[in-house]
Amino acid sequence: MKKASKLFLGLGIALTLMVLTACGNGYDKNGIPTELKKSYTGSTDIEDYDANIPSGGSTLTFNTNSHTIKVKTDDETKTVYFKVLSKKDMTKDTKGKLNKVKSKLEGNKYFVMVLTARKSDLTQKAKSQSFPIFVSVSDRGNKIHMFEYNDGYTRSEYFDYSGESDT
Repeated sequence: MKKASKLFLGLGIALTLMVLTACGNGYDKNGIPTELKKSYTGSTDIEDYDANIPSGGSTLTFNTNSHTIKVKTDDETKTVYFKVLSKKDMTKDTKGKLNKVKSKLEGNKYFVMVLTARKSDLTQKAKSQSFPIFVSVSDRGNKIHMFEYNDGYTRSEYFDYSGESDT
């Protein structure tokens, strides 16, 4: 009898863990959607404000452990650094921008990040949050859309990258 109850207890715990895993919120501990694939190929008509992701076609390879994106074009390959901004870490300005673009993000898993060419600049960029990048993944992570908020004042055109998963 004791063996049977231990077996049922073990099965109950295993089933509970599977259900909790399946019903999770879909984000890792850093706020990145678990649907995010490793690599996407796509394009943008204009580079992001800090020229981390160039205009034209490129493949973006995400490393969520080291918080890097390898950006590969026909002409070059470079690595840029990113930091995900949690809602509690966002400035009021970034929260306001997020509220204005929510309609583009709703229905998809999304996050907000800042990009820098040098890891040493990441802390300052996360504090200033100038030109945050809004990222949404859709179609079970097979599509990605990354864009800057268009305020219409700073520049006439804005970074707007769309891509599809390579995996």
